[in-house]
Amino acid sequence: MEAVRASAAWVASRSSHVTVDLQEIEKVVDQIQGDVPKVEWDYEGIHYFDNGPLTVQYLFVLDALNFCFWPDKDLSYDHLASGLKSALEKDKNALDSDRLQNYTGPQLRQLLNWPRPLPIEEERVRLLHEVGQELKRSFGGQAANLVKSAGNSAATLIELITRHFPGTYSESETGMAHPPTTTVCLHMDLCSACYFGSESQETVMIDELVPHLGI
Repeated sequence: MEAVRASAAWVASRSSHVTVDLQEIEKVVDQIQGDVPKVEWDYEGIHYFDNGPLTVQYLFVLDALNFCFWPDKDLSYDHLASGLKSALEKDKNALDSDRLQNYTGPQLRQLLNWPRPLPIEEERVRLLHEVGQELKRSFGGQAANLVKSAGNSAATLIELITRHFPGTYSESETGMAHPPTTTVCLHMDLCSACYFGSESQETVMIDELVPHLGI
């Protein structure tokens, strides 16, 4: 985890397009005064949730496919999340590791009920194959087994994901790699689903991830 912090700190200290205004952050904190509205996970009802391992499988696939913004004016993350949810409700085996590693672009579109080629479709299919292959090879095909193997540690979960799934890596122009939004979003989704009622996510502690997020 220290390597992650060092890498992220190096990049942040040399960033040229994005900066953090600490004074403005302090103003916002003073305005909020600890009164942060509670937003329940999946308040829109677009995510799949079964209070079990299939929820973990769903979130892993969802965040793998959602590795970047969706440059499509009519279709967005909500369509991706609800599309995968609908697919699982129709077929509980839709996200089995054997099937993940064999989906083609047109088949993925059909799975999501997406009317045209997905943005950066080839890369999304490649990442889907990577997820299916590595889950099958190292975790019995189940993302829930990956979470369990983290041993109650958020840091270990991140290390496992980035070690087994190189598609989750992000690189700066220096070549220094660090877990990107994909990995962080997966962890946060797991923790959020935990509070929504799933037992599978209770094995991962959030406190070790907080410094990485900078909150």
